[in-house]
Order: sequence, then structure tokens, then C-alpha cells
Amino acid sequence: MLDILSQHILTQEVQSRVHLNLSSEMIEQFLIDFRTDNELIDANVFQAWLASYGMSYEVFRQQFIWNLSLNQLKDQISESQLNAYFQERKPSLDRVVLSWVAVETKDQAKNLSKKLNEGASLPNLPKPTATPNNAENPALEVSLTWEEVPEVLLDLINAAQEGDILEPAFLDDQWYVFQVEDFQPAELDEALEEELSNELFEQWLMEKVSAMNITL
Repeated sequence: MLDILSQHILTQEVQSRVHLNLSSEMIEQFLIDFRTDNELIDANVFQAWLASYGMSYEVFRQQFIWNLSLNQLKDQISESQLNAYFQERKPSLDRVVLSWVAVETKDQAKNLSKKLNEGASLPNLPKPTATPNNAENPALEVSLTWEEVPEVLLDLINAAQEGDILEPAFLDDQWYVFQVEDFQPAELDEALEEELSNELFEQWLMEKVSAMNITL
């Protein structure tokens, strides 16, 4: 039912927003760009590609135009809200880079932490134990957004500075020693802009569906 309502709303919105109309010239250029980007310029290669998806050219063209219309609708819905939404979401999108070693016991973790605080370098430490996580590399690195950081680490990282060694933490049946390598503020680049635009569009669509449910 949700999919049916969503499709109905999207169809109405695309049809009612006259400024979403795509000229034939624009459509043809987008089609050329698509075939060029996907190495489908050769007619035989393109036909083989269509056949691999069980599509005729007419069906492909209709779907292509529909997707273009949806993208334009998404851009219109999100454009005016994007910067404000980014600022709202930014605290959870900022990233922290951690290097870490996983060990089996708390004593091993404390010993590693002590060596690091005495000036040892995490990548140069001998392997404390052969675990699945560190069998290939004794020190690994991960970049996490704040919303991805495990809850047990949040307060520790909040109080830390670059280069600090965190207290050993128990996660997923292992002990971990983390070092804070870098704090990276989120930037509204193309990839993040696409992600946030999709979120705004989904929120808008869910609000439309909810309003329709109320009136049914």
C-alpha cells in the first residue's frame, strides 16, 4: 500500500509541476551522455545491453525520462533546504579517524595502552595476539562519523585531542586500544550533497504519504 501511495504522489507531483517538463533536446542529450558514460554508443552493444535487462528501447526510454523527472523533482524539493539541513546534521556527520588494535584480554589492552602512553607508535608495536581483526596488520585505521561511533567511545573521544590514547574498550567480545588520529569536519561535497538530498526527498515523500493516509 505504501508503494502504491508513493507512486501515486510522485506521478501527480511530476505531472503538476510544469517546470519539470524536459525538452526533447534535453532528453536526447541525457541519453547520449548515458550511453557515452556506459560505453553503449555502438548500436549493437546497446541492443545487447537492453536485451540483457529484458527491455525494449521504448521501455528503456520511458524509464529513463521518468528517472530524469524524479531527479529534477528531488532537486527542487531539497535545494532550498539543503544548506540548513547540512548545518543541522553536521555534528553527526563530522568524522573522527581512529587507529586501533584488537586483543583478547583486558591485561593485554592495558599493557598496550601503557606502551603507547610512554611513546611507542601504534603501527610499530609487535602483534599482541593473532586475532581475526589484526592477523594481517597489527594496527588498523578507520574513519567514522559521529553517528557511527560506538556509544562506549563517545565520551572518551569527546574529551580527547589528536594523538591521544583512549582507555581500553570492550567491543564485540574483544578488547580494543584506540588512538585518535584526526578530527575531520564534514564538508558539503558532491557525495554528501547527494546523500542529504535523498534524505530530504524521502522525508518529503513520507510526509505526503502520511497526509494522504489521514484524508483516506
